[in-house]
Amino acid sequence: KDIRKKQTTLGSFLCSALRDELEVDCVLFDGGNIRGDKDYEPNPEHYLGSRWTFTLADLEQELPWSSEMVIIVLRGQELREALHYSRTVKLGSGGFLQADGGVHVDPATQEVKRVGNEPLDYSRIYRVGVMHASLAGMNGNPVFEEWRKRHIMPQEDSGKPAKELLKKQFSRRMWDKMPEFHEINVSQSGVLSREEVRNAYVQTFTRCCESVDASMDQLLAVADADETGEITSFNYEAIFRLPTWITLAHFTKEQAISSKKSSSEQTLMGSFLCDALRKELEVDCVLFDGGNVRGDRDYCPQPGHHRGSKWAFTVADLRRELPWPSEMATVRMEGRQISEAVQASRAKVSTPSRRLGSKAPAVPNIAGISRSFDSSHQLAGGFLQCDSGMQVRPDNSVSQIAGEPIDFKKRYTVGVLYNALMGMNQNPVFEKWRNEPGNRIVGQCPHARELLTRHFLRRLWKLTQNKLNIKQDEDISRDKLHAAIQQVFPRAGGNMRRSLLRRLLSTVVVEDGSGRGFKSSGITYKEYQNTLSKVSHEEVEGHDYERECNDPEMHERYNTGGSRQEEV
Repeated sequence: KDIRKKQTTLGSFLCSALRDELEVDCVLFDGGNIRGDKDYEPNPEHYLGSRWTFTLADLEQELPWSSEMVIIVLRGQELREALHYSRTVKLGSGGFLQADGGVHVDPATQEVKRVGNEPLDYSRIYRVGVMHASLAGMNGNPVFEEWRKRHIMPQEDSGKPAKELLKKQFSRRMWDKMPEFHEINVSQSGVLSREEVRNAYVQTFTRCCESVDASMDQLLAVADADETGEITSFNYEAIFRLPTWITLAHFTKEQAISSKKSSSEQTLMGSFLCDALRKELEVDCVLFDGGNVRGDRDYCPQPGHHRGSKWAFTVADLRRELPWPSEMATVRMEGRQISEAVQASRAKVSTPSRRLGSKAPAVPNIAGISRSFDSSHQLAGGFLQCDSGMQVRPDNSVSQIAGEPIDFKKRYTVGVLYNALMGMNQNPVFEKWRNEPGNRIVGQCPHARELLTRHFLRRLWKLTQNKLNIKQDEDISRDKLHAAIQQVFPRAGGNMRRSLLRRLLSTVVVEDGSGRGFKSSGITYKEYQNTLSKVSHEEVEGHDYERECNDPEMHERYNTGGSRQEEV
């Protein structure tokens, strides 16, 4: 009630859920689009008891319209002005902006004091979720009008309906209450079927049996991103999101890591990502299309910069570099085919792009393949980045694989983008491989970003060693792990810590050799040691990780994954 006159608890509840799903710093939502006008007060005599169960019907009543959400960037000063105007000049109108729980406003002056539970910084750039209609001028907020003058207005169909975003976020929270992956997967097939998820849902939410089918659709919409009807362990892990400021690796100035020109030359970022993928996939080499590495930046710390002498490569940085799913396929190829694929990919981008319709030079004669490519189909993104175990000669032929001289007749296990293998960048060697009888993809095709996240998260086991105080042959319970994470990340909320715990457990090297998976009860001492053995000493050496996680200034700066000017 009074959604147009004051910040309400329901407004904060909905905006906080939108903020978590959009993964932004804050959400501003026009109060006039929240239409329920009711109090959610539980009645002791009601069958729901002491709690009100907020249902889909309640959500439909509160948000009867689609209310598409878009993400924009605003400086702290602009954020303050937008909220202040909406709560003074627009008081009592539909333009009164409701905000999430991390935004603190002085009720007397309507001045913003904190954003993301941190003091408001007028010069900082914040990622803000707003309604597309509000940005387009629906309620005449002058801050949004000025924003439209300086930026290209996003198309209306580029927004995401608020109701759909909220359903996804609430579904993630339902997954968090359900059993672990291996407990749901009673068939031990390694993938969750709809029936298995349905059974787990009924066991967890015994009083919601009437709405099982509707809830199942929402649960699967969050987990089954590939729409295959099955949920792999990687799909399951992706449900539980990590905070964007979590550090995955560190780069020094001497390393000079850069992702610039990844579509036309071998970069250190390309080698770095391919090395991690090779370890996680446990293959001989990795070939990754440079066009899927999108960061286009130098990771070089500067003197006096808040990152200090090392650049902290965060979850936000990884998302910037790999914004697309980038499914990885594991295949077997002869050394000759690997060398020819690299040659073909690098020959295609050796000349500048031409006018649409002109012909590009023919690719050198490789294994009987000689063809001319129309530049309208010629994609520079096909340049294959390689791991550091591969050595490439000046003529772009491969001389070493996994640090050993290449054997052209040997069949190596290779990690390669599934879409590239299916013809995305028209590599003739991949096309020929695809058409040869007997060639097939080995196992599943997990997303590259999830593989990399799992690989880098393993370093947290090293960082929690001092907090766990483990004795030899002592098993580690789930509660003990949760307490250790709380000590390492004292500023992290409950949902964040639970997500970290689930993602950390996903990296465990299971004792029976069946792979990695979630463990509901905890892990054994042997499993703990096996997991630690997977972490290289160099990844955590000399890193004051605890200070980084708990320093308010560093947390605030990492929260957007980069410097303020870079975000602009």
